[in-house]
Amino acid sequence: MNYEKQDSYVNTFTSLGNKNRDKTTATEIDPQSVFDKTILSNIYLSEGLGTKIVDCVADDATKKGWTYLQDEEEKIEQELDRLMFSFRVSEAWKFSRLYGGAIIVMITERGKVDKPLLPTNGPIRQFRVYSLARIDMTSADIVQDENSKYFEDVEYFKIRKRDGTFLNVHRSRCIVLTGELIPDYDINNLPIENQYFGLSVFQRVWQRLSYYGATEQAIANLMQEVVIGKYTLSNLSKILSMNNKEAVDKVLTRLEVMNTAKSVINGVVLGADEKYERDNLNLGGVGEVIDRQQNNLSSVCDIPVTRLFGRSPAGMNSTGESDERAYYDKVHRDQERYRYELNRAIQYVGLYVYGTSDPSVYGIDEFLSLREMTEKEDADIGKVNAETDNIYLMNGVLGADEVRQQRFPELEQDITFTPDLPEDDEL
Repeated sequence: MNYEKQDSYVNTFTSLGNKNRDKTTATEIDPQSVFDKTILSNIYLSEGLGTKIVDCVADDATKKGWTYLQDEEEKIEQELDRLMFSFRVSEAWKFSRLYGGAIIVMITERGKVDKPLLPTNGPIRQFRVYSLARIDMTSADIVQDENSKYFEDVEYFKIRKRDGTFLNVHRSRCIVLTGELIPDYDINNLPIENQYFGLSVFQRVWQRLSYYGATEQAIANLMQEVVIGKYTLSNLSKILSMNNKEAVDKVLTRLEVMNTAKSVINGVVLGADEKYERDNLNLGGVGEVIDRQQNNLSSVCDIPVTRLFGRSPAGMNSTGESDERAYYDKVHRDQERYRYELNRAIQYVGLYVYGTSDPSVYGIDEFLSLREMTEKEDADIGKVNAETDNIYLMNGVLGADEVRQQRFPELEQDITFTPDLPEDDEL
């Protein structure tokens, strides 16, 4: 007896798993083409939710900022504030989510942008942001020389300026922000720029976004018919059967008079054998449908409903804290993904503001926490710390001075007492 390997359950009687009779086996993945830049721009400009899906992650990732390594004098922070670095990062981040990638170009006081960035190029004059929509790439731009430091990378980006001309920018002057990860298989059918940078966030959320838009549109159409008036006119069927235009016009005129009466006297004037009724459309369950669609869209966007739709969490014992925590963790992972590229700009700034020969000591120390503790949470932590300190004191693990120094370092200051001495003429 021969046995064939089965990858799923098969039931001969119910047709479960039968490829010819089980409806579920007909479901297949529909390959989706890569959206062109015009479509992506239209989604961002015309779809309010699309704008929020792109913007809110970038805004949240940059609103708190970050601290810097080896910047006790705050020279790096002040210089980057002058150059509006955080704002440029947010702008490039949005472009990377919208189009799949972006670059920030460091334009220095000396040296052209098509030349490698050198310590002798002086301070940065400005940061310029260019989206993937303005970068032209071909397969020839990918370096194939294995001995080159840019092997399988790009040494020059060709940027299309607003006047239609092109600008070549050396890779060393660019901070590259990539988009959504693409599968590392059968990618030759993708445009070369997407192979290098990645994909737009809309590539994976568009289907759910379109479902939600269709749901809202359908509900809006239903609202036009939430109250339906029903007119009963005598001899209507007889009049219509005559196929007489004059008779039909009389019927339409009668209906128009009734509608006018409703507007003027807030009532309906009826003749013999005429009747007017109103039917209210039952909208029960519509709210649940909207909630379900919002949850589905939120799940594929990795943005909680409270942030994406600006609504309070619903349901028994729901606070939204777990969703918020997961979202901030996701944003933090994205921040870490760009740490290396952002450090390249910070290290160059540290090079000239501190005049050092080793810029590698500079960079981002940590991204500041996105989540702010409430007063209650802060008080609870203080209570736990106080109870812990009390246990340490009672068991002789720490002394009062050690606890004071650990918990309240701001109070540990050297205070030197200087007595008031008499003036010379008072001696």
